[in-house]
Amino acid sequence: MTQTQTLSEVQWGSGEEVSARIVELDAATEVAFGDQFTAQDSTGNWQKQSNFLLGLGLNTHGKIIGELSQQMKPTQADAKLSDHGEIGLANNGEFEAFGSTRKLVEGDGNRTVTSALSTDDGYLWVESPNYQSVAGTWRLFTGGPGAESKLLAKSKNEDEFSANELSVEVAVPVLDDKTVYWSTLTAKANGSTSTSVLQHSLSGDEESKIFADDATSPAGLDQGIAVLDVMTEADTEKNSENHVSRSISLHTEQADPEVLLTGSPLLDDTVAFTRLVGQEETLMTQLADKFLVINPENKDVMAVALPAESRAVGYAVCGQYAAWQVVDVGGASDGWQYLLDLESNELSKIAKGGLTGTTFCNGDYFAWGVGGTGDSANDAYVEVMKWKK
Repeated sequence: MTQTQTLSEVQWGSGEEVSARIVELDAATEVAFGDQFTAQDSTGNWQKQSNFLLGLGLNTHGKIIGELSQQMKPTQADAKLSDHGEIGLANNGEFEAFGSTRKLVEGDGNRTVTSALSTDDGYLWVESPNYQSVAGTWRLFTGGPGAESKLLAKSKNEDEFSANELSVEVAVPVLDDKTVYWSTLTAKANGSTSTSVLQHSLSGDEESKIFADDATSPAGLDQGIAVLDVMTEADTEKNSENHVSRSISLHTEQADPEVLLTGSPLLDDTVAFTRLVGQEETLMTQLADKFLVINPENKDVMAVALPAESRAVGYAVCGQYAAWQVVDVGGASDGWQYLLDLESNELSKIAKGGLTGTTFCNGDYFAWGVGGTGDSANDAYVEVMKWKK
């Protein structure tokens, strides 16, 4: 049963109260997999003792954008030798690699692909050297099958970043109107750190530039780019810094940033927005024990009440659906894929064991990550399905 009430945790940037439809997860209608999807592909047959395919996204044809890794054992000559992978497209047991990026950044050694997406003209992905944090050492590439890969931008490798407490999403690219946006750690003149959202045009040769200071987790909307605003707080006990987000702003090229939502001043200082995802007219984020699905244009809000000590993960806007999963503090799934119909406001769920909290969608296709039966994370795989109209 859905109830409408004022949310005490959040208010609009104008100071107005937020009225939201409150829904419990137990109220979701269970639907069969076959009523919602048609199975297309699975990477379960890729996972072998020496090989592992990490799914990172989908293209418009339902092919998996992923990294195929070959495990190599360390030797006395190279104690840090680790998995080396190459990015490409996986489809029905075949893998088509992108152009090599190994020589585009010198001194890295083996790198790991951490995120990827498809564009109208190719693919974008982020790599980070093994044994280093992607927050401090990201490299953004573009390319695709049959094309040379190109380095678009890379981090400055600030050593002090590795000592910070990171509670922000860094170097996950978002595409909007042939411009890519992502966030990175930045150092300020006073010695403190923060994050900024960068932008890079794919239609010209200009260098990357700062789009929004003290911001992270960009999300592309019809109105502009929404970001989580970042505050930097010192943690004297750990001799480090925490980056927390207590408001959401909309940035456009035509006007000054507009605060869309802000956390209530009555909230505990440790409560903050976590991860922002958006597309067209819909934003999704979590604040305290509420998972929020928001239309900033008409101020329509659905607040999903989460069970104690749980969080929403793997959320994505997929056409007319908002999709997410729920995990406990240990990262274990509750066994359901949740789907909210943005047109009818109907909440449904599909039973699936072993969900890993990972989802992808692109056009007619949807995918989720599934844990394997072994002890290694390399047993995990991706299942691709097609939406039924």
